[in-house]
Amino acid sequence: MALNIRLLKNNIKSNPNYGKYFGRVIHYGEVTIDDFAEEIQHNCSATKSDVQLVITELQATIKRHLQEGHIVVLPEIGRLKLSVETVGVDKPKDFNLAKHLKRVVCRFLPAGTRGHQRNGSITYNLCEGTKVTKVVK
Repeated sequence: MALNIRLLKNNIKSNPNYGKYFGRVIHYGEVTIDDFAEEIQHNCSATKSDVQLVITELQATIKRHLQEGHIVVLPEIGRLKLSVETVGVDKPKDFNLAKHLKRVVCRFLPAGTRGHQRNGSITYNLCEGTKVTKVVK
């Protein structure tokens, strides 16, 4: 199956690309843990409840390790890590965590390989082999 895109016009007047058309992916809904479990149970000996149990425990384990400051590596998928956004201060002694911490965010770096050249583009594992088609309204 191909990834479908449609063209959308940039209508933001302050943007230098105002009036130009850009391709945007058409998304067809979401896939849940329940959907994964149903699909996986048909491909192996694990039951739907086995898969749900493992995924639920994986979520909790990933969260715990992230909150302990670890970078979580999921082979062939990517890396997850927590990062913070803070307000800048002039002097280190002025920094107050309660006052200057804006939020904690989770960053995802997809797994991939760089081309042969030093400045070559990166091919992401989850994107490799994707076919793209343009959908006309």
